[in-house]
Amino acid sequence: MSVEQLTEELHFNGIDGASNGYLLPPLTPEQVAKIAQGEDFDPLELSELKQKDPRYQEGHFAPMEGVDPKNLAETGWGVIFAFNADPVIKEALKELLEHRQKQATQKHEHYYTQILHLEI
Repeated sequence: MSVEQLTEELHFNGIDGASNGYLLPPLTPEQVAKIAQGEDFDPLELSELKQKDPRYQEGHFAPMEGVDPKNLAETGWGVIFAFNADPVIKEALKELLEHRQKQATQKHEHYYTQILHLEI
């Protein structure tokens, strides 16, 4: 293999439907070989790969695999009120908040949270 072939980056595993970009960051043949052989990545090299991958640059709040996002007993639920929110807002949402709390705390009491005052 030539030096150019060893340093050329390869794209694997399809397209990310949300971003229309590649699903994984490009990898060199050497990196692919390490993965295939079960070798560990150098922490610096791994950090560099994560910086190339937009999924590590943007936070996401999706539930873990195997958790039904429509089942609040599995995902939890919370609400944040701005520090200067009018109490009328909380009162108007009271019925919804009680309903969500009942759904979210079926298995775990801490799966429901209200933050009443968030100071910036």
